[in-house]
Amino acid sequence: MKQTKIVLTQGNFAEYEKQKLEACQKAFEKEIEEDLNALMRSTFFLLQIKRFAAERAYRFAGMVELEVRLITGGIVKVLSPKFVKAKPKGKTKRGRKKKRNPGATRHFALELLGFENKNSPNLTFLIAQNALVSPSFEIASQLLKSHGIDCSSDFIRKTTYRLSDILMTNRTTISLDGAEKQPGLKLLICIDGGRLRVRENKRGRIKTGKKRPGFHANWKEPHLFTISTYNKNGELEQLLAPLYDATMSDLDGSFELLYQYLTQFNLEQAEEITFCADNGNGIWKRIQELAKRLKLKKHYEVLDYTHAKQNFNDVLQLLWHSRDITEKNYSRVVTELKNKLWEGDIKGIREKVEALLYRTKVKKKALKKIDNYFEATYRFQYSKFAELGLPNGSGVVESAIRRVINLRIKGPGIFWKKQNSEKMLFLRSAFLSGRWETLQKNYLKNATKEFNTKDLEEEGAA
Repeated sequence: MKQTKIVLTQGNFAEYEKQKLEACQKAFEKEIEEDLNALMRSTFFLLQIKRFAAERAYRFAGMVELEVRLITGGIVKVLSPKFVKAKPKGKTKRGRKKKRNPGATRHFALELLGFENKNSPNLTFLIAQNALVSPSFEIASQLLKSHGIDCSSDFIRKTTYRLSDILMTNRTTISLDGAEKQPGLKLLICIDGGRLRVRENKRGRIKTGKKRPGFHANWKEPHLFTISTYNKNGELEQLLAPLYDATMSDLDGSFELLYQYLTQFNLEQAEEITFCADNGNGIWKRIQELAKRLKLKKHYEVLDYTHAKQNFNDVLQLLWHSRDITEKNYSRVVTELKNKLWEGDIKGIREKVEALLYRTKVKKKALKKIDNYFEATYRFQYSKFAELGLPNGSGVVESAIRRVINLRIKGPGIFWKKQNSEKMLFLRSAFLSGRWETLQKNYLKNATKEFNTKDLEEEGAA
C-alpha cells in the first residue's frame, strides 16, 4: 500500500495548514472573480439590469471596475455596470449646482447579488456577527484579523449599523420563517425592562480648549419582549425558534412593536395564549389593551411567580420585625402564608396578616403592600395554572435581558447613542434567539424580490 507523505513546512503542521488554506482561498477568490465578470458581461443579464434601472429613473453610464470583498476577506476586481440618476426633463435652473446626493450612483448588478458597500452578503453578516458576540468592536477587529479578514473597528461598527438600518426597514417580518403561521400553538408572551446608559450631548457652547461638547450618560430602560411556545406541562418547547426584540421606545412604543410582531402569528388558531410579566407600572393595562386590539377571544394573564414571592417576602419581613409573632410560630405562619400564595388565596393572606399584626403602623404598611401589589387576584392562581398546564414564570425574558443587554450593551464605562443602541438591541435579539440564518435568507430575498430573476435563471440554464 502506497503511503501518503505530508510535507511539513519547517516541521510545523499549523503553518503548513495555514498555507494550504491560503492557497485554497486564492483559488476560490480567482474562480469567484471569473464567474462575477462572466455574469457582468452577459448580454441578457445587462439588458435585464438596464430595464430594472430605467423603471427607477436611472440611466446606464458605462462599465466601471470595482474592488469588492468576499467572505475570505480577499479583494477581487469586477467590471460592474454603473447607473446614475436621470436628470428630470425641462429647463435647467440657473445658479449654483446642487451637490449630487448619495443615491445618485448605483450598481444594481451588485445590489441584486446582495453586495452592500462592496462587501459580499456573507462577509457583511460575518462582520456584524462578530461585532455582536464580541465585547467591543476592537475585539471583533482582532478576531476577524486572526482569520485573515483585516477590518478596522470603525469599519466594523459602520458596517454593522448600516446592515441594521437595511434590516430594520422590514423589522417585524425579516426574522420570521413562516413557522409562526402554523395552527395549534401555545404562545407565551413576556415583556420586561433592562438598563443601559445612553450618551446625550450637553447643550450650550463648547468650552474653550475643548474639541467637542461634554455629554450626559444617564441610565435608560429598554423594553424587551419574547414570544415562545410551551407544551401541555407549561414547559418551553421549540416548535418554533423563540422570537426576541428590544427597543429604546417608551412602553407604548414597545407594545406597538409587539403588536406588529403578533399580527404575523396565526392567533385565531392558537390553542392558548398566555401573557406573563412582573407588576411593572402600566404593563398589565397595556396587555389588556393589546389583547382587545388583537381581538383575542381568550387569553391568560400570569404574574411571574418569582416576582410574586419576592414582593411577598416584604410582607413576611414586616411580620418578623414587628415582634407581634413569636419566633417559634413564625416558621409555621410563613409556610401557611406561602401555601395560600400558591393557591392564590390573597383574601386569606390579608385576613391572616391583619389578625397577626397589632401595631397600627406596621399593619397599615403590610396591608397596603398586599392591596397594591396583589390587587388583581386572578393573576396569582398558581395552583390552577399548574393544573391547566400554563407556565407561571417569565424566566425566558429574564434570560433574554441578561444575554441581549447585560452581556454586551450594559457595562461599566459603556455609553451608547440612542439610535445605535436600538440597532444593537435588534441585531443581538435576532442572533441570540437563533434567527440569524433566517434573517440573512430574508435579506437576500428582499434584495431580489423587485427584480425578475426567473427569465435570467431560464436563460442561464439554456
